[in-house]
Amino acid sequence: MKNKKLLLALLIVIVSLLTACSASDSPSAVVKKAFAAAEKGDWDTFDEYSISSMDNRIESKNSLARDRIRAFIPNYGSLKNIISETINGDEATVKASFKSGKDYDLKLIKHNGKWKIHYNINFK
Repeated sequence: MKNKKLLLALLIVIVSLLTACSASDSPSAVVKKAFAAAEKGDWDTFDEYSISSMDNRIESKNSLARDRIRAFIPNYGSLKNIISETINGDEATVKASFKSGKDYDLKLIKHNGKWKIHYNINFK
């Protein structure tokens, strides 16, 4: 009986931890973290949450991509809130509202198990 209670308590802790970890890695969470970093000019952190594909290679730390996001922020303002999130396999769309009053659908892809904002699709 004591072992069953201990096992049940352990199972509850494991499920809680898994739920907490998956929520922090959601597409919406990635968008929030990436734009918070971009607003501070922390491009290394922004790169952790973004990706671009060029010449069939996956790259981050791309100066052209950084220029695109730098141009995006003055036009849209900082991130206000997340309106919706749709996941379809390894692709996701996060509809975000910005302080300029504009809404924008941000496309994300799952790369090596992590959600990334896709530069080439979002910031043309």
